[in-house]
Amino acid sequence: MSLPPALHKQFTATVGAWIIGSMTSTGLLGISTLQSWIYYSRFPRDPPILKALVRIK
Repeated sequence: MSLPPALHKQFTATVGAWIIGSMTSTGLLGISTLQSWIYYSRFPRDPPILKALVRIK
């Protein structure tokens, strides 16, 4: 059972947008995680409240 041509075209466009969005989101999460890790390793003596604010982001 296959999809009708119009529905198949719409489905592939939606999947493409989903893949691009997922890849972008994953990349931004990686950048954010790296920035947090760098902060914690460079400033270990910062007050706990400041560290909590970075963790919440």
